[in-house]
Amino acid sequence: MQNLFVAGLGMGLVAAVMASSPEAQAAPDRYVMDRTEDGWVRMDGQTGEITVCRQQGGKLTCQTDLPDGRAAPADQTRIDRLEERVAKLESRLQAGAAEKEPLPSEEEFDQALGYMQRFFEAFRDMVRDLQAEEKAGGAL
Repeated sequence: MQNLFVAGLGMGLVAAVMASSPEAQAAPDRYVMDRTEDGWVRMDGQTGEITVCRQQGGKLTCQTDLPDGRAAPADQTRIDRLEERVAKLESRLQAGAAEKEPLPSEEEFDQALGYMQRFFEAFRDMVRDLQAEEKAGGAL
């Protein structure tokens, strides 16, 4: 009875793991599961990838069987994309560290401050004009 419970638990665990994967959620008919003597075999209908899952010592282990030991095609593509992104980010980080811009000079700072001061004075004057029109009974 205990073996049936463990087998049922293992089967439920396999189903839960497979159903929670992003691939299974994206295409529910993509994978086919078959029971074997010592576990489960999952076939990816899109890529043909075979994954063998076995229960050993109370743990469920899954292994993708590829002849040369490389990662599954979908996994390898994802790994390649991630490595490319990391390389780009690292190069941008290095370039950014090498190209630090100096602070503006006192003259540039005073010029920018003058622009801001003129802007705020013009804005303040516009608000005052609108308030004066409103008090005089003018419609907005």
